[in-house]
Amino acid sequence: MVRRTVVALTFSASASLVATQAHANAFFLHAGDTVVFLGDSITEGGAYTVPVEDYVVTRYPHMPVRFINSGVGKDKISGGLAGDMRERLDRDVAAFHPTVVTMMFGMNDGGFRSFDPHALDTFTTGYTAALTTLKTVAPHARLTLIRPSPYDDFTRAQWTGGDYNDVLIRYGDQVTHLASQSDATVADLNAPVVSDLRRLAAVQPDVASKLFPDRTHPVPAGGLLLAKALLEAWGATALVSSVDIDARGGVAMSTANAQLRAIARGPALSWDQLDAALPMPLPDDAMSKVVASTTDFTASLNQQILKVTGLPERRIQLSIDGKAVAVLDAADLADGVNLAALATPMTAQAADVHTLTLAHNSLRMTRWRRVQLVKTAAGVAGYKQALSAIDLAEASIVSLQREIAQPQWHHFELKPL
Repeated sequence: MVRRTVVALTFSASASLVATQAHANAFFLHAGDTVVFLGDSITEGGAYTVPVEDYVVTRYPHMPVRFINSGVGKDKISGGLAGDMRERLDRDVAAFHPTVVTMMFGMNDGGFRSFDPHALDTFTTGYTAALTTLKTVAPHARLTLIRPSPYDDFTRAQWTGGDYNDVLIRYGDQVTHLASQSDATVADLNAPVVSDLRRLAAVQPDVASKLFPDRTHPVPAGGLLLAKALLEAWGATALVSSVDIDARGGVAMSTANAQLRAIARGPALSWDQLDAALPMPLPDDAMSKVVASTTDFTASLNQQILKVTGLPERRIQLSIDGKAVAVLDAADLADGVNLAALATPMTAQAADVHTLTLAHNSLRMTRWRRVQLVKTAAGVAGYKQALSAIDLAEASIVSLQREIAQPQWHHFELKPL
């Protein structure tokens, strides 16, 4: 039996490494990428960029990727408060030497009124010029052009001005057309999100109507839906880890993205486990929990499965690192339980990653919008030192974020009650 266990564990560890590498190879982002998110206030607010970063950092903790949010409120494809688009592309995109650039414009370009073909022509001309400039200033960047996110006409009475989301769909069609001419990836942040909003409105109307409170800007829970759509366009998968243990034999039947050791049988079944990833953290609010449980968010992006067969048909207490986590039915464990939905040491660790994601993005905005863009500051003594100090602080937080994201061994125990 000892030999069987050793062989099973060796096979599981090898299979886990192969699965991890294959998973990373299939994803749009790669080690060493620098991602710049370009857009208007929907991007600036970070409701979708933060969970995208959280997903990448927790799912691929050994894959360094840098994230820069360069969204500016009220921006159109021509630019706006922070300069025209040429200036924006030079200062807020090319300066970071990106390997990936996402662009989401259209919400402001449509004018929040009925469809105007001249406005669409202006948008198309400006978008084409921006793509031409990008090819010059960031020639090696892989582009993801994002169809505009929805104007919420679906969870409450329709806007008196008509169906503005239909206008945005026309702009999205133009984005898709331009992407086909630019060898760019397209991400649709409209149709999938509308589908989710309608599903939520049917079962949780009070929550659904609050995800885009002004019909345009998502709260963090609404941002999860936008992030899901972008991540799926990039080939994101649900797998955090998967473990299948035969309790009677005391052996691992299969693993993916995980390693096991020291499986022991007795009054309780115990083992040590190292997952190659952390579960994706959620914002700590009630609406985000509803979004995760009512839509396909968890099924699509956050599956950390523990399956244990051969347990007595009784209630089973799951403990991790000596702390009780949940009481489960043996039948549920035999089918597979999603640990990402439980309060585990891994979800707590992921929550800390999320906190640091918010922290470094806040510093980025402080550095850029509150110091760098202060026109009278550039010639003042100490200006460059101030920028450097903020850069150093942000880099330290990003380093800490990556350290916190590194998976750890945990001791599991299943005890019949």
